[in-house]
Formats: sequence, C-alpha cells, structure tokens
Amino acid sequence: MIRVLHCVKKMDRAGIETFIMNVFRNIDKKEVCFDFLCSSREHGDYDDEIRALGGNIYYTSQSNASILKHFVVIKSLAKWFKENRNNFDVVHLHADHNVSVLIYLEAMRQAKIKKVIVHSHNNSGSHIVANKLLRNICSLYKFEKFACSEEAGVWLFGKKTVKQGKVKMIPNGIDFVKYTYNPKISEAKKHELGLKGKTVFGHIGRFSMQKNHKFLIEVFSEYQKINSNSVLLLVGRGELEEQIKKQVHDLSLDDKVKFLGVRDDVSELLQAIDVFVFPSLYEGLSVVLLEVQVASLPVVTNCNISRQTIISDCVTLLPVTDPKKWAKTIADLTHIDRNAIILTDAAKAFNIKSVALMLKQYYMSLMEIYG
Repeated sequence: MIRVLHCVKKMDRAGIETFIMNVFRNIDKKEVCFDFLCSSREHGDYDDEIRALGGNIYYTSQSNASILKHFVVIKSLAKWFKENRNNFDVVHLHADHNVSVLIYLEAMRQAKIKKVIVHSHNNSGSHIVANKLLRNICSLYKFEKFACSEEAGVWLFGKKTVKQGKVKMIPNGIDFVKYTYNPKISEAKKHELGLKGKTVFGHIGRFSMQKNHKFLIEVFSEYQKINSNSVLLLVGRGELEEQIKKQVHDLSLDDKVKFLGVRDDVSELLQAIDVFVFPSLYEGLSVVLLEVQVASLPVVTNCNISRQTIISDCVTLLPVTDPKKWAKTIADLTHIDRNAIILTDAAKAFNIKSVALMLKQYYMSLMEIYG
C-alpha cells in the first residue's frame, strides 16, 4: 500500500480540505491511504473521519511571524521528516504561496525526501512580489507540480512552466450523486429551516478577506430594497466573522442573515437555496462553485474566477464593484427553474471517481520513477 502524506494547516471543512476528503473517500484504499501533517494542533472537522478511513494525523508547530522563525520551522520540519520518513511514501503539499513551498522543499531536501508533489489551489494571494521572487528559488528544487487550474499553476509555478506542460492539472472532483438537485429535499430543508415562501440566497466559505463577505452583505442589503422577503444563509467560520456580524447589525439585517457555522449537511443546504452569491477576490478552482452548479443553482460570482470553474449554463460573472448591479442581477435569477439548468460537457472531468483514479495512478507512477 502507498501511504501519501498530505501537508495542510488543519483538516477543517474548507475547499482544499474538502477536495482531499472527497478523493480519500473514493480512492482504492487497498492500494492508497492518506495521512496528514498539520501545522495546527487544533482539532479539525474531518479528523474523526480520517482516522475511521485508516489515516493518521501528525502535527508540527509552525510560525510565520518573522524570517528568522522560518529557519526554525525548516529545522523543525526537517527533523520531523527524518524521524518519520519510513511512515509515508509520497509527500503531497497543498500550498497557496511560495513562502510555504520553499519552507517545505528545503526541509524535505535536508531530510532527503524525494517523492514530493506541490499542489497549487489559488490563482492569486497576498505578497505578490515575494511570491514571484521565491518562485525562482523554488524552481531549483526537484518536485512534481500539480494545480487545480491553469491560473493556479501560473500563480505558484509561473506562466512559462505551465505553457511547457510541466504542471499537471488535477480537477477538483466532487460527488455528482450527492449534490444533484432534488425538489423533495429542497422543500423539506426549507421547511426545516423555516424558509418556506422566502427567497433564499447562500454563500459557503471561510470568513476571510479572500471571500469578500463585506461586499456580499452590501449586495444583500441592496437586494432587500427589491424584495424584503428574502434571507441570506452564511455557512462557515473565520477570523472576520464578528466583523461581518457587526456589519449585518449596523444595516439592521439581523433577522435576515443567518450565520450557520460549519455544517455537515451542505449538500442538503444547497437544495434549499435559490441563488448562490460568491464574490471572492480570488480563487483557484473553487470546490463549492462546482458543487452548487451540480446542484442546479443559479450563480453570481466575481468575473476573475477561472473559466474552468464554469460547468453549467447559469453562471453570471460580474466585477465586484457595484452592489446595486449585483442585486439587480440576482433579482433576475430568482425566477429561473432549477430543473432547466444544464451541466456542460466540461462537468464530466470533475467526477470524483475519475479524479480519484487519476491520482491513484499518479501516486503509483511516482513509486515506479523514484523506487
């Protein structure tokens, strides 16, 4: 059996982590099993399921407070990799910035770890200049390059590397059966949440700068002027949650916006939503956007998202500049029959069964290449 060590912060219900778990549930566990190296010791939402599936969870302390502490982290990681090298076969690092990539690559170089994958999940981020400069240093190391989209590949590895075909594109697979629209579930979930007769908007994502909740609330406030019999469901948690709750309160929307926290019934919640609103400042290839399209939901999202994310005929792209325009666009979408929304041929690539098989074969090929 091949044991793959996934390097992440914490296995919470977020986009990257959900993608990994989707694969873990569907990969042939007689041949491949997943373990996790987490940089946070806090309990993750998926921890219990990981252990039930046969995976192990390891922890390593990290800090990004200063350049000096980066060297301490590298030394600590290298020590961990040396001591545990016999517990895994392949290292699969999930990263959104070349600072973390460089830290892990150098630690693994010192520990003489050879079978390494770096997987890019975002098409932009903070400290753009630093990311670009460190990209050149990271390119001196030998590792396999994965990305969820071409834009995500360019962000972490550079345009030239992507054009040369040196980055393997791995679709963010999802379970189509689980998310397919079901009118009976939709009606039952609306009844459970007390939403019958209301127009329901939804958003799923961490309360962080990237997800742009501030603009989302401004949009919903404008929509209330069009239709006050509407509700916004917010699923997730994060560092900006209290700030967004204050914004909601200041706009007198407390009884209109429901903070649902982290949920394990997302597929059912999507059945109860009428329009999905997603104004993220940047994304790689959003898992949740794929899920909502499979659930036959009309979507309004930032125009800068990867076009590979669009797999249905009801996605509207807008710049995140004018809340009133977003509100008007959303109003036009509330009358769409979800049964009439069609998935494109491109959707087939995101079937989790196919993605899990693709990754299994690639892990096996790494074992053959490096022995």
